[in-house]
Amino acid sequence: MVNDPRKKVATDLRRQSQITSCPLTAGLCARAAADVDAGGPLWDALRPHAHLPSDAILPLRLAGAAHRVALAGDAPSYAAHLPTCGGDGDLDGAWRALRALAADGALAAGLEHPVQTNEPGRLRALRPAFTAVQAETGLPLRLLEVGASAGLLLRRPEGIEVIARRGCDANPLDPRSSTDRRLLQSFVWASQVERFENLTRALDDAALDPATVDRADAGEWVAAQLAGRREGRATVVFHSVVWQYLALDTRREIDLALERAARRATVDAPLAYVRFEPVGDHAETWLRTWPGGRDRLVARSGYHGQDLELAA
Repeated sequence: MVNDPRKKVATDLRRQSQITSCPLTAGLCARAAADVDAGGPLWDALRPHAHLPSDAILPLRLAGAAHRVALAGDAPSYAAHLPTCGGDGDLDGAWRALRALAADGALAAGLEHPVQTNEPGRLRALRPAFTAVQAETGLPLRLLEVGASAGLLLRRPEGIEVIARRGCDANPLDPRSSTDRRLLQSFVWASQVERFENLTRALDDAALDPATVDRADAGEWVAAQLAGRREGRATVVFHSVVWQYLALDTRREIDLALERAARRATVDAPLAYVRFEPVGDHAETWLRTWPGGRDRLVARSGYHGQDLELAA
């Protein structure tokens, strides 16, 4: 355990540089760690947040805050080196610009915001589970998403009949809001242009047909949504890379709400639970259905739904 706040921040930055799949972001985190060690501008910018636990992922707050300023057009020198902004991807130039932003205090407001994502690629990994529920029940789906953010995974999947869709989030985002759109875009690695463009297209689609996302505690929300029975449809509760961020009490509330609803499930009003969550260096899609309580692995993939492999 690192007790010195500055050493802790530098350690977290170095660790992020080692696990990040984007070379540009990895390089910036490594240089930021050295700057923090030296008491430079990056330490001045990050010092007010040094008390945060490591799972608050301060390095990603930093990357997102700087990316957001560039996307807003307020940091042209930094944007000139970010591929998502049409830049050249030059690490040296990006580092000089990032250090200048930190020195000018331009990152202060952005660092206040926790990391928030809504990765549309994960729908690829969820779709096989949704398809299985519809094929096995012969009923249209009622989708309920925990941690829905802007509702990008609540789009109407091609070839699957969705009769109702709703989500909850501690901080719902509106795909029609330029501020909310930019927030989600900023947490995409700045050199992953294809992923950035896919997110932008998903936001455009969602803006034309937005899903309802309630601001609510996930445990209370799931319990309320599962109260009673909905005949003529298969109710599907799902989440993707969310479980690790929920408080233990909230997880227990969700589990209890599912247990109660499972006892009421019938062939005419079935219940399904779909989880897409990290397992080591990949993610797995699991499906549990009631009546019966059968639980099985449906697919494996990367964290963003890439390299999908269906389970045998």
